[in-house]
Amino acid sequence: MRIIVAGATGFVGSNLGRKLVERGHQVAYLVRPGSRLGDGLPDTVDIISADPTGPLDHINIKADALLNAIGIIREFPKKGVTFSRIHIDIARNLVDLAKYNKIEKFIQISALGVGPRGKTAYQKSKHIAEEYVRGSGLNWTILRPSMIFGPGDHFTDLFANMIRRLPVVPVIGDGHYRLQPVHIDDIAEGSAESIDDSRSAEQIFEIGGPEILTFNQIIDLIGHALGKIRPRKIHQPVWMMRTLAGIFGRFDWFPVTNEQITMLLEGNFTDNTAFFDLYKIKPKKFADFLSRRP
Repeated sequence: MRIIVAGATGFVGSNLGRKLVERGHQVAYLVRPGSRLGDGLPDTVDIISADPTGPLDHINIKADALLNAIGIIREFPKKGVTFSRIHIDIARNLVDLAKYNKIEKFIQISALGVGPRGKTAYQKSKHIAEEYVRGSGLNWTILRPSMIFGPGDHFTDLFANMIRRLPVVPVIGDGHYRLQPVHIDDIAEGSAESIDDSRSAEQIFEIGGPEILTFNQIIDLIGHALGKIRPRKIHQPVWMMRTLAGIFGRFDWFPVTNEQITMLLEGNFTDNTAFFDLYKIKPKKFADFLSRRP
């Protein structure tokens, strides 16, 4: 099959593209003009140069499927980086591109916790994008993963560096909020399976890893992998972090926004195992990944 991957310059999209190539698919990356692709780009990948924030339904391409892995976790409005533009506009433009070129299969990478009751602009924008995909008339599949980990993921690298360099690791609140880390290879494997599987048609899959962990436990696991039995933590009052985020959250050097704090505190996990059950995938544990991590 010929498959177009949008978002292949990012952590998720690049791994999905690699898995599709390994499966023998003909893969094309849709990237903005001037974008830098990471090292190790498969030789067989084609490049479609186009800006997905603008209309795409004038582009003539042939493909069997389109996978949208474009997304952001925080906004920078002064740079034109907003949830509305990146999540909603791009999803609409890619759907319109697929319809214009009669590309039947559309896979949307969304996020666990997305829905009409979302508390944040991130969740609401993801939900609006999902609704556009669902109403497209295409053969769609929506994937809602929890926190994704794997080689090169920002979260693990960030806290590993903190543990190495700082005497204590800052934690927002009590650290008891729960996450369900899922390995990027497991997402990629299931995504590749779903491309030409009729059972995935018009399905929304909530995807979490094999364990639900508190934030404290996640930090301890990273520390243990680095040779520290239990890293020292300093628990920052939520009100203080919200105040600081309200002042500095618009700057990219500040690590967190108020929206991210809200989503972190509400947790991110599911008891739905349909995705892995369907494709007979045994999801990888976070600790096992850390033990093999350089």
